Amino acid sequence: MAIVEASERRFCGALSHRLQADATTAGPSLTCGWRCTDGTLEAVSDRLGFIPLFYWSEGEKLLLSDSIRELARRLPRVRFDDRAVAAYLRLGYYIGDTTLLDGVRVLPPDSTLIWDGTLAMREKTQHPPAVFAGNRDEAVDEYIRLFSSAISTRLTPQIGRLTLSGGRDSRHILLELHRQGALPHDVVTLRRRNSTDDIAAADLAERLGLRCIVAEGVLDAFEVEAVKNRMNFYMADENGWYVHLLDHLDGPVFDGLAGDVLSNGLYFVGEVADLIDTGAFDDAARLFVRKHGGYLSYLSDEGRQRFSDELAEDLISQEFARHRGMANPVQSFVFWNRTRREIALLPIGMARSRVDTLLPYTDPDLLAFFLSLPHTVFGRQGFHDEVIGKAYPSFADVAFAEKRKPSYRFSERIVYSVRASKKLVGRFASWPRILSYAGAVVAGGSLKPLENPFSRLYPLLQARDELGIEL
Repeated sequence: MAIVEASERRFCGALSHRLQADATTAGPSLTCGWRCTDGTLEAVSDRLGFIPLFYWSEGEKLLLSDSIRELARRLPRVRFDDRAVAAYLRLGYYIGDTTLLDGVRVLPPDSTLIWDGTLAMREKTQHPPAVFAGNRDEAVDEYIRLFSSAISTRLTPQIGRLTLSGGRDSRHILLELHRQGALPHDVVTLRRRNSTDDIAAADLAERLGLRCIVAEGVLDAFEVEAVKNRMNFYMADENGWYVHLLDHLDGPVFDGLAGDVLSNGLYFVGEVADLIDTGAFDDAARLFVRKHGGYLSYLSDEGRQRFSDELAEDLISQEFARHRGMANPVQSFVFWNRTRREIALLPIGMARSRVDTLLPYTDPDLLAFFLSLPHTVFGRQGFHDEVIGKAYPSFADVAFAEKRKPSYRFSERIVYSVRASKKLVGRFASWPRILSYAGAVVAGGSLKPLENPFSRLYPLLQARDELGIEL
């Protein structure tokens, strides 16, 4: 963690700082950092904006850091950005370059911040790639070719332990490593109550003659959330499961980041894409929130009024406008917002603290191909399955993971209900509603009635306490 403070053209703190990720044969594909020379500070973000650099400026002062905690400690006042938080409460991630803190932003992708007493930002113009003109079979072949290249340019003499789920993204990586004769020495998966991930991962590993380490949860749900929130800058309601795997990482580690969004239609809504194409951004925002937004009945009246639908939908609408003209505007929106601002924090904010991470699905050529696929043909789920099936037909009989309904003992439900309810009490949560959710957990077999509001709201409550946010 590093921070630099600027007052007019004087600097104190880290006068230079560099971060990198995704090592390739040509060097890291993601690099960012800053340097202070001759009264000027120049900060550069990585090409995707995956490695967050936080900045704040007011008058003749600037703060720049790779840690929101370090930056918050030096702010003259620490407050929520109500519009950004409103969108987060509905979608679970932050939009554009906003953060949970008022006045604090992250550098946009592939941009340069220059400070010489005043702030200037240079952003490279993002031109939509030409729409893919081939048919579906040709697209499958192109995906296979480009993914093979993305893997080969990231091969190292020693392949680290692969984190293997029961899904498509990590399976594609492992099967391509096998095809190129570069298997890892073993794989690790996580046993979950709500999925057969561990079974599917172990089956595939056995077929390849690999040892499969099955990790168990070592921390309770509340410790996991607290650790995850700090490592994700208090800006993610997901990624907690990865805490259980941190001690098992042995790098460099291939990660399947973005494969589901870019090639298997995750969060795609055809009607939203059509609305964006026609410029009906407000309608698109309302529909997208209705389809993929979290329910907010757990919020108090004050919380719903302060972090209102209007604030959230206005920000989302403005962001949708930036993606008009893309071959698949919903895919583009989800990639540059959910993937970039939340899911990328898993390999960037969590795994990278332990090992080097490799991100083949965001290889420049492969990413350009993904973003060129028209939503009318490739928007819905199934494309990635076709690719894996054609590229590795001898493994087609190995089943993917399935969801399953988790069960919890009565004592577990009691303890979870009490602890979660106590942590959620405050100005933004409806106490009667939280009590009703707690009762549903105790009476039923699932923690879900409380898990959903807890995972969404607790990062904000923890940030309030640990960053000293004024309400």
